[in-house]
Amino acid sequence: MSVQIKERVMVLGTELGYTGAELREWVSKQVEVEEKKAAAEYEREERRLKREEQQRQIAAKAQEEMQA
Repeated sequence: MSVQIKERVMVLGTELGYTGAELREWVSKQVEVEEKKAAAEYEREERRLKREEQQRQIAAKAQEEMQA
């Protein structure tokens, strides 16, 4: 968990009026949401990079076949 995310969420929760246990619970839930978003973004980026690599391989193979 990123400390920056937790601090940002804690400030926001405080501004929204949460305190004590209620604030801790709200922060935990929000941090979990942010972590899930980050994980999903990472997975999307991994899939994009994999697709790009596959496209490069296909293009290279096509180029080789054209030269043959």
